[in-house]
Amino acid sequence: MAWVIGQQKVEREKDFNEEILKIEGELNETQAKLTLIKFLWYNLGFTVYLLTGVELLEIQEIIIRAILKRDNSLIVAARGGSKSFVISILSILYPLFFFNSKMCLVSANFRGARRILEYTEKIITSRKAKLLRQCYTKLSGGGIVRRSPDLYKIDLPDPCNSEVFSVPLTEGIRGIRSSFVCIDEMLLVTKELQEVIIRPFLTSKQNLQEELEIRRAEDELIKLGAITENDRKSFPKNKLAGFSSASYQFEYLFEYFNSTIDNIIKPQNREDKNPPTYFCIRYSYEALPENSIIDTTQIKAAAANGGENTDYFKREYKALFSDSSDGYFSAVVMHKCTIKPGDWPTTQILGDKGAEYILAIDPSYASNKNSDFFCQSVYLLNKEERKITLVHTYGRAGADIKEHFEYFVYILTHFNIVFICIDDSGLEFITGFNESSISRDKNLQVGIIKADLDTDDAKEYNDGIVELKKQYNYTAKKFVFSQKFNSANNSIRRMHEHLKNQMEANKVWFASPCCANEVAFNKYKDIVLPFDFRNNKEQILSAGDFIEQQDMWIRETKAQLALVEVKSTSTGVLQYDLPQHLRRLTSVDRPRKDQATCLLMACWIAKIYFDMIFKETKPQQNIFSPIIIR
Repeated sequence: MAWVIGQQKVEREKDFNEEILKIEGELNETQAKLTLIKFLWYNLGFTVYLLTGVELLEIQEIIIRAILKRDNSLIVAARGGSKSFVISILSILYPLFFFNSKMCLVSANFRGARRILEYTEKIITSRKAKLLRQCYTKLSGGGIVRRSPDLYKIDLPDPCNSEVFSVPLTEGIRGIRSSFVCIDEMLLVTKELQEVIIRPFLTSKQNLQEELEIRRAEDELIKLGAITENDRKSFPKNKLAGFSSASYQFEYLFEYFNSTIDNIIKPQNREDKNPPTYFCIRYSYEALPENSIIDTTQIKAAAANGGENTDYFKREYKALFSDSSDGYFSAVVMHKCTIKPGDWPTTQILGDKGAEYILAIDPSYASNKNSDFFCQSVYLLNKEERKITLVHTYGRAGADIKEHFEYFVYILTHFNIVFICIDDSGLEFITGFNESSISRDKNLQVGIIKADLDTDDAKEYNDGIVELKKQYNYTAKKFVFSQKFNSANNSIRRMHEHLKNQMEANKVWFASPCCANEVAFNKYKDIVLPFDFRNNKEQILSAGDFIEQQDMWIRETKAQLALVEVKSTSTGVLQYDLPQHLRRLTSVDRPRKDQATCLLMACWIAKIYFDMIFKETKPQQNIFSPIIIR
């Protein structure tokens, strides 16, 4: 690990502990208070332990101190590198040391920011934090976080008069002002959101009146010759700190990382007497003490058999930026095929009027939480250009079949589905649904159509399309096609090659985030969900959470695709799967490829659907010729 100061103006920290040892005699009350405050400021590790009972690692104390002293900070850390924990500790220390301050926590999804504040509350209300707890306004339920659908907030009363709050990252939060913004998982927050929404949070000075009064007093003292310009008080600037895992080099986080480094090594505005200051750290799991905060079991499994050399491992665990993915599908191409924030279509909770959609289903019936996802994905059709756009996704691991049926009903009743594809090995989901009570209650039945389309022979394929069109019935919802995954007849290779070609031809798109589009967000935010939908932590989703989760699934789908690699078996058959070192992982958060499989099927059945609806059915010829009999 290297420590680079660059060309920033650096004030050497004085050893305040040495100064305390030199104090003789007694201190009055004011002197004692000031001395204690300074001691706590210069010994943050001790301060945190005194107030919370939590012991900081040295690297955590360094990061927290640097963030409190610098205006702009960026922390790029390995998975499990305690990023969220550090934000929680900052949300305790910052409002205590900076009176009249407003600290804002944002994340790519509101649930993530709320989770950090809830963890902060857990620390403050713990048995070991009795002294700290007296600094907060205690609510009737015993907690300290005020909760509402679009705001979580902790208040520190007089004399601090500070607050820590989290808000959903949508266009609707314009106008919020803050003195310190922490961004969790910064790589997932787009450049547009950071520049258009988050940065303006910091435009207002929090103690402007106090600063003006001191400036006027300093002006008078300078006129009298009592002080010089160099003696003016330096007021703390508003702060921004970003926390993230490493990203691809074509993503905005890498651009921001390089910009931060440049501002440290070679700052541009050298004439500014009080320039903004910067701090940046990037650390691997190897930089953390052994047997401390990170469980190396899963890391060792991921590193086995060459996994340590993959781009995925370098990004996730070594905090290294990579220029692309090791996978069969290009991460760069997927990035280019993602609709820009603010543009249309966004992720959708309700289908557009007059639009048509296809649904792909990849079932999984396992009951354990580390199993594959049961996935259902909805794609908007553009028949004129033969394009599809992923706009809605569902993924649950270990859930009851009843939940999958309920979500299936939700999709059928909220989107104009014109075609469904399901993995043939899980076709019993359709038959089971048709026999279920929810199907009877909702008066919903879907029919299965079959045709042999797994062939490279053009005539056989066309014959299959004709047969499929004869069976297809939109009105009766007879439009479920079961796709077989068969290596023997090259169907898997055919589907992967088709998806790759379609993405490179800009025929497959990923919707823009709904949360970044104020019109779309306002359209969906008050929707009443017909069932209690849950995430994979078994938490019931509000309408806002539901919208955020859709944005998350877009990112997850692309991440899964980027991991898929192709290998040839000893018999020459091509296999498309996750790398072996990732398949060995058994944690709940292990990498999966179920959303990628849904996209694979959706792209293939879109071709089938387009071929089917545009297929001209020749009128049946009457071969009877009348004759006259005399």
